Amino acid sequence: DAAERVKLLGWLRRILDAREQERQSWQMQLRGLAAQLAEAQAAAERTGQQQERLIVDLKLMHEHQRSIWELERRRLEITIEGLERARRKTLLVRAARLARPALAVGLLLASLTAVALSADSAAVGGRARLHIDDTGRATIIVLGSEPASFPSP
Repeated sequence: DAAERVKLLGWLRRILDAREQERQSWQMQLRGLAAQLAEAQAAAERTGQQQERLIVDLKLMHEHQRSIWELERRRLEITIEGLERARRKTLLVRAARLARPALAVGLLLASLTAVALSADSAAVGGRARLHIDDTGRATIIVLGSEPASFPSP
């Protein structure tokens, strides 16, 4: 019986050793899984922080772009206002330029009318004849000179 007891105790020790090795193996696996979990949690936290930074950066870029758009819009408004002012000024300058020849033509017509009237009054006095033909041109004939033609008013 003592030999059987020793034999039984040997088996029990072997079983206990096997159980201890199995327990250590499980603990090592558990520590490995805990380390992987901690690493995964740290990676998830880093990813969350990166996403938050990206969101903040996107908001900042959006505000920056919005400011650029507003500045560009204001610049375009100023450009449009300047072009409109220049166009109005150009129209006034053109009108003034057109008024100068019209004024000159008016003065020329007035002086031709005065010449025609003076020639007519001279014709009545017997010194010159004013002949108006069908073409609308007036010819002043002054005694002792060649005929001169002027457009009629």
